[in-house]
This record gives sequence, C-alpha cells and structure tokens, in this order.
Amino acid sequence: MTSKGVAGIGTPNFPGSRSLLVSGDASSGGTCFGDSGGPMLDGNVIMAVTSFGLNPVCAGVGGVFRIDGEIELGWINSFPGV
Repeated sequence: MTSKGVAGIGTPNFPGSRSLLVSGDASSGGTCFGDSGGPMLDGNVIMAVTSFGLNPVCAGVGGVFRIDGEIELGWINSFPGV
C-alpha cells in the first residue's frame, strides 16, 4: 500500500484517532489475510502498519495504524539497532 488515497476517519466504531483508511485499487488488491503488521511506506519511511481489511475478497479499502506518536516511537526505539 502507499499513502495515496489516505483519509482521516470520523466514522462511529472506528478504532481510534491513530488509525487511517487507505484506499487500494479494488481491481489489483488491497489489505488481505496475513497482511497485519506490514508497513505502509512513504518512500523509505514507515508511516504506519497494516491493521485490518474491510473487504472479504482483499480488494479496496484497508486500515492502518500510525506509528508516529510519542508512545509508539518510544516503544520502537527501545529496541537496539532500530
């Protein structure tokens, strides 16, 4: 996935302000089973990790969790060599 088509979420029952929906191309793929934890990149920078898909046939919109928050970056940077 790329950052193309990223939108903020303001819908009920969406998991928090650190989450985003990412629009993939429904004809060529989207978030699928086993993708959770995979990176969403902006060039060589990891901006978010894949969290969930909204389509049972792995097409179109999926959800990611941003990792640029203070708590998330603190946890990531606690690992040597990161």
